[in-house]
Amino acid sequence: MKAFTAIVIGTFFLSVFLCFSLVSALGSNEATASVQWSKPSPPIGESVTVTFTFQSNIQGQLQIAAIGIHGDWMPADSFAGPQFISSPVTITSMGSHTFDPYVLSFPMTTTPGTYTYFIGVDGYDSSGNAFSWDSQKYTITISPPNTSTTSSPSPRPTNTGSQGNSNGNILTAIVAITVIAVIAVIFVALFMSRRRGNAIPASASQSANDQSWPPAPEEETNDSQQNNDSQQNFDI
Repeated sequence: MKAFTAIVIGTFFLSVFLCFSLVSALGSNEATASVQWSKPSPPIGESVTVTFTFQSNIQGQLQIAAIGIHGDWMPADSFAGPQFISSPVTITSMGSHTFDPYVLSFPMTTTPGTYTYFIGVDGYDSSGNAFSWDSQKYTITISPPNTSTTSSPSPRPTNTGSQGNSNGNILTAIVAITVIAVIAVIFVALFMSRRRGNAIPASASQSANDQSWPPAPEEETNDSQQNNDSQQNFDI
């Protein structure tokens, strides 16, 4: 019974040792990794681009399933980086690979300051054993939020003001021309009305003069005729 118990305990510890050896198949000095930031001091709340480069220092092919960074500003056990689980990236013997740029951002809850981070890599060696590898620690300074980039762009007041002034000047000119035209029409109408009023009495006066002038000769003719008749009667 004691022998059976010893075998079980030994098998358990051997299994644990093999699991850890498989997971930690790649040593710390058997690879190197670096990351290039698009901004040396990225501001909080702004997206930045990071580019990972992995270098293998061993003979044998490696398959990279994921690569990323973990920083002090992140929650525990969280990584930021690309994953290639369905189609791992092949690293040749003693070869290197630069991955496509990856976009990440620092949440607004992050406090500005200097932080440490490391690069983590998950993959498989040439025998198909899984490994997890961590790089040395690096430092990065996170800047305060950049208000000039996070705020929405404001309209250009110069162009807008010029356009508004131009439209206002055109409208003012139209109103002024309309007012002047209306005043001119009213002035002409009043002038014509007064001219007609002055012309009508003159015509009436002329008609009265024309009617009074002919009767004078008629009266003179009648007087002459009466005198002639008197003379005729006297002669008889």
